[in-house]
Amino acid sequence: MIYLLLAIVSSSLVSIMMRLSEGRVKNNLSVLAVNYAVCILYTGLRGMAVQGEGAGVAAGLGAANGFLYLTAFILMQMNVRKNGVVLSTVFMKLGVMVPAATAILFFGERPAAVQVCGFVIALGAIVLIHLEKDQTDVTFKGGLILLLIMGGSG
Repeated sequence: MIYLLLAIVSSSLVSIMMRLSEGRVKNNLSVLAVNYAVCILYTGLRGMAVQGEGAGVAAGLGAANGFLYLTAFILMQMNVRKNGVVLSTVFMKLGVMVPAATAILFFGERPAAVQVCGFVIALGAIVLIHLEKDQTDVTFKGGLILLLIMGGSG
């Protein structure tokens, strides 16, 4: 349970730190670089070594996932700046719909009724945000969709 709580706090802190660094850090990519450096120091370089059968495939998939993750972080920074922390974080977390939809479409998974309801509610929220005409807070709607897709693809 403690690991779940730490994961929630860590995930929340990423968005908050991006918002706090906005006016204080001149180069936003340095925030991402520090994030990756801390991850490497935490896991150690030995954890990144790929050996044995299928090592090439694993390294390729890892590199592709790293690219998607980095792109999602860059999109997150842009969206936090233009749309605020809350909306950007919600769309990043709604990215969980991407692998769920992939599992349904390509692997024949059959979701339970409550899962379908959750999926429909999430899609409804996305549509409502994009149809809202009077909302002045959202200035980069396409960026939110890109964030959802890139965040979920990783």
